[in-house]
Amino acid sequence: MADYTRKYKILVIDDDENIRKLLTAILQSSDHEVILADGPAEGLVAALRERPDLILLDIFMEPVNGLQVLSQLRKIVASTKVPIIMLTAANTVNSINQAFELGANDYMTKPIDFNMFKQKVDHCLQQ
Repeated sequence: MADYTRKYKILVIDDDENIRKLLTAILQSSDHEVILADGPAEGLVAALRERPDLILLDIFMEPVNGLQVLSQLRKIVASTKVPIIMLTAANTVNSINQAFELGANDYMTKPIDFNMFKQKVDHCLQQ
């Protein structure tokens, strides 16, 4: 079970401002610290600078998509062990398989089911 005696730092990398606001509200309601990145480049920098306990990563972003960001994150020593949950509207078998092959810990489709989202976050923080 996640250690709720400390505040977890969660990085949200998503180019959709509404999704960032929604995820921030959900995560802060569980007393997590939220770091926001509005795109791939900012997300990679934040992952190195902030050393988050968990990364929530959108797939559909420009100019680099979330799968490419995931691949880059898994090559960076500081983030090889950080759990990453992919959040996306894409639920094709190909995109799901590719995400797991590149090192995703979990995968969740939008629209987000809040209860399942919280369970997945808690599960990843337990590891």
